[in-house]
Amino acid sequence: MLGWLRNTKRRSPKAPSVRPWLEVLEDRELLSANVISGYAFHDLNNNGLRDPGEAPIANSRILLYSFAGAMITSTYTDQNGYYEFLNDPRIAPSQQSQTQLIQFATGPTNVTLTRSFNAFNPALGQLIEVEILLTGRITSQIRSENLDPASALITGNVSGNIHLTAPRATTSLTATADAQSFNAAAYDGLTDYAGTSGITFATRTATGSTTLRITNAADLAHYLGTGTLSLDLLLQATSNSAGGGNLLTQVSSSGSADITITYKYVGTNALQSGTYRIIQEATPPGFQRGYLSRNNVVIPGSIGFNQIVVAVNNSVAPNNNFAAIKSSSLSGYVYLDIDNNGVRSPDEVGIGGATLQIYGKNDLNQIVSMFAKSNADGFYQFANLRPGVYIVGQIASPPGLLHGAINPVGSLGGVAAFYRFNSITVTSDNQGVNYNFGWLKPASLSGFIYADLNQNASFDTGDRGVVGLYVLLTGTDDRGHAVWRLTRSDVYGAYRFDGLRPGQYEITQWQVPSGWSRSAINVGSLGGIQATAMSQQVMLNVGDFGRDYNFGFLALNLDFGKALLLGSVWRQYYL
Repeated sequence: MLGWLRNTKRRSPKAPSVRPWLEVLEDRELLSANVISGYAFHDLNNNGLRDPGEAPIANSRILLYSFAGAMITSTYTDQNGYYEFLNDPRIAPSQQSQTQLIQFATGPTNVTLTRSFNAFNPALGQLIEVEILLTGRITSQIRSENLDPASALITGNVSGNIHLTAPRATTSLTATADAQSFNAAAYDGLTDYAGTSGITFATRTATGSTTLRITNAADLAHYLGTGTLSLDLLLQATSNSAGGGNLLTQVSSSGSADITITYKYVGTNALQSGTYRIIQEATPPGFQRGYLSRNNVVIPGSIGFNQIVVAVNNSVAPNNNFAAIKSSSLSGYVYLDIDNNGVRSPDEVGIGGATLQIYGKNDLNQIVSMFAKSNADGFYQFANLRPGVYIVGQIASPPGLLHGAINPVGSLGGVAAFYRFNSITVTSDNQGVNYNFGWLKPASLSGFIYADLNQNASFDTGDRGVVGLYVLLTGTDDRGHAVWRLTRSDVYGAYRFDGLRPGQYEITQWQVPSGWSRSAINVGSLGGIQATAMSQQVMLNVGDFGRDYNFGFLALNLDFGKALLLGSVWRQYYL
């Protein structure tokens, strides 16, 4: 856009009236630094949130990393479980500077122009000086025609005034360029700014520069913040021509400027804006990792992790919290259940070396499978458990023992079953006890099948065992299971049933050898009754050893019977 000035006398353009003004800052909050903080705490209900009454965890080391992975600093949680990062120790305080360039492109003169620039962020340090370097330019083309009937020396002068208004400060400068001259002849009758009486001077640019320095603390305060400030610039062209009495002049002008604003400050090691990683170095002793939260919002899927990513931009980032849960355990005893009542009594002996297994899924959706052995007192424990649902069972019977009665579930509940406890729900800081497994010493029954040679209805000196006859054990054990077992008498006439559970049993010997008859059925050491002509009944308790449940036979012909007893035929028959 061109501004034209036409006069017949030597004159300067009149400067328009200009009222400087300061743009309102977008944000005048004076921030001292970025702050990242949070807590480590015992999350009683494992919900990831720091609820009232949940205990702090002190002396937990928290590390601060850049997002790219560079270690910045570390700290420890205090007695309230609190940690805080304010500074970056890698930054040494020193005098620094920050520069902005504001450009006013070539445009019309005699118009106030406004540009914005960034205020100084006080988080960077203490501002000690604002330096404003103004470089302005006035560019003009001057055309002149000598209207006098006599010759005249015409001089073209390119110049201007540049006015800058900044917050709490103003400055001005005058720009000039070398004058241009032309010896004009008398008016040639053509007003064409050419020929012998006119001239169109070459376009010239007048340049000027000045520096404004602001150091007063009250003035510097107006440059602090995180918003923008304004600059007002007025470019006034004063370009003209002179010479002769009657001179016709045209002037077209434009202006431009560059403004460099430099903030000089003493930098601090305050935490810079950016993205960071906060890491809890180790799981607090006796705890398991819980959820992570950012600004009191639980981070989905974060349970079991130890890193929080947080971004700050001249801001405070609070409550980047590390929840922890107390490890839980499940324990019990493996013992000899003397009375088979499924309840461990103080006088019942523990069984060492028994193998137990825990199986289930924890709150991390991980499959848990671990083994443990009972100690000399029969005690076992599965420690360091996370919340979850578990099964505890004994996977192998102690040698020579039988499963006892089902024990009641332990302190955390569950479902009791043969050989295991199902559906045990464990939460934080649970110590499940009395998941016990009782075992029984097996009982046994034994006796003889004998030839009652002295005919006294008992197995004594002079009698002989009868080999190879079948003996049947039937009955019902303490679990309601039917029992059916078969054996034969050995070379001594002895038979035996081992590994028996408590229960009601019947011993039957139904074979009568040819030439023999029954002599007696002898009830043995545990008592009982003769049930039939060929059987007897007995009640077994835990670990009973029943002896001398005997069956006797008489030879129909004693001499014949003795002959058979001593002869090979008899032996062959019963073998």
